[in-house]
Order: sequence, then structure tokens, then C-alpha cells
Amino acid sequence: KLLAPSAQIVGGKKVLVTAGRTVEYIDPGRVISNNSTGKMGVALAEKAYEAGADVTLIAGKITVKPSSGIRVIHTETALEMAGAVGKELDSGKYDIFAAAAAVGDWQPDEKSAEKISTHDNDSLVLKLKPTPKIIDRIKKKYPSVFLLAFRALYALRESDLLDNARWRMEKAGADMIAVNDVSKKGAGFESETNEMYIITKEGILEKIPMASKHEVAGEIVRIIAREISAGKPLA
Repeated sequence: KLLAPSAQIVGGKKVLVTAGRTVEYIDPGRVISNNSTGKMGVALAEKAYEAGADVTLIAGKITVKPSSGIRVIHTETALEMAGAVGKELDSGKYDIFAAAAAVGDWQPDEKSAEKISTHDNDSLVLKLKPTPKIIDRIKKKYPSVFLLAFRALYALRESDLLDNARWRMEKAGADMIAVNDVSKKGAGFESETNEMYIITKEGILEKIPMASKHEVAGEIVRIIAREISAGKPLA
């Protein structure tokens, strides 16, 4: 399905997208992670590509294969993903960064070099520390990059969900944020559909009703194009 002509303004832009879940190793064979499939982020990368953008996808663990025209960089941990994002943005070539990956919030303070045996231990206590907050570093170091943040929240009233999203957008200095309630049927990590609220830095709010993730991604690209056209933030 072709995007609306208004979305074609992203054509020729360099777009960086993160997608999927990160994993944090407890030992060589066990990880802490989440249920993200990467479908939303991959769909966003594909819609930007369809609109004519030059797209690079930094993927954690994903369950879908991106289109062949999209350059893919594979990562596992939050630290690896943060490093890959920094390396790409350091090139100075990117116009838009969409942080759609479900980056884990916690990592073990220490990783065991050997498999932790259940035969020798009656319990396992893990000390966790925060993972790098990728989006909080972007606008400080790359102020000209258009930053789209994503926020997945659980079982909040609509007003609280939107307030939380506005707080997160302001904290990151993002140009736009996409937020959804993953407790809602059809809008969770492993679904084929999604429903999202989009908030811009100027306070414009749009609700994208429940639809396939590719359709939702197309709407997000359309809104990005509108914001670029209105604000002219890119060279």
C-alpha cells in the first residue's frame, strides 16, 4: 500500500530506526528480556523506506524479516544497541531517529561466566542496575536530528497515559512521541495490530485507532512528514 503523497517529504532523508527487544545475560545461556517482537519498529522502517527514505534498522531480537532494501545492524544487549546508535549518528548523516525498540530497563550487576546450576543452588538472587537510556542522549549530542520516542505503558487511564508520555517526551527533548497501552487487547507486544497516541513537541495530539501495525506505521510516517514540513527542522 502506497503512502499518502504528503508522506513523500521523507523521501531522500536518512532515517535510523531501532526495533525489537534487548536481552541482558545472567549467564551464557539465560537472559532477562521482554515480549517485544519488533513488528512495530520494522513496520515503521518499511513505511519510511516506501516513502523514499534511506533507512538503517538497528535490530535487537526480532521475529520478522525486514525488506531487502533496508540496511540492518543486529544487536543483543542495551549497551550494544546504544553503541550502534551512537556510531551511526556520529556519522552525521541522519535526519530522523525513531527509537521504537523495547530496550530493557535492567541488567545484572554481574554476569556469571559459567552456567548457573540449579543442582548446586536452592535460590538465585540477582542484583540489577539500570541499562543506558538511549533516547536521553540523542538531542544533547545530535540536536538537528528529528527524534521520535516510543513509550509502552500498562493499564493507565487515558489522561495519566498522556501525562506520562508528555513527561517522557520533555525529559528526552524529543520532537514527537508515540505511546500505547500494552494492556489493551490488540495493542500488546505480540499482536499484529496496534493503537497509538501521537504527541508532538508543540502539543498536538492525534489518536491512531486500532489497525495493523503497518497501517499505524504509515500514519506515523505521515505525521513525521507533516512536522518536518511545518517546522523545517532539517537541512
